Amino acid sequence: MAIIPQPTLFSWEDLEPLGDLERLQLVLDTVPDEDLMRTVE
Repeated sequence: MAIIPQPTLFSWEDLEPLGDLERLQLVLDTVPDEDLMRTVE
């Protein structure tokens, strides 16, 4: 049986030292919100 290593998408160690606001900023930068903002306007 072959073992295939799975790469991770991100390292939790990179996110752990960030503060709550920095993590929130990462989420807001990556979530597509154009349709939401059009609806709100």
